[in-house]
Amino acid sequence: MGDVKQVIIIRKDLNMRKGKFAVQAAHASIAALMHSYDIKKDKLSFTIDEDIKDWLVSGQAKICVYVESEQELLDLFDAARRKNIRCSMI
Repeated sequence: MGDVKQVIIIRKDLNMRKGKFAVQAAHASIAALMHSYDIKKDKLSFTIDEDIKDWLVSGQAKICVYVESEQELLDLFDAARRKNIRCSMI
């Protein structure tokens, strides 16, 4: 079992309230998983890759970090996509 973690990146410049931060982080976490498998409301059967399976059974570890600007977030998102890292932009 690998050491798989999900990284959630929040823009600090948006000055979100704690509740909004929590909701957006939760939305981003689920969206990244759903986008990677193109899960639809009417299509719930799919094959789980080993890294996702490891993440699910090991407690779904998450790390939340901040960036200072939209551009910094976009740069990280582009870098993740270039490396074929599952990602989602909320």
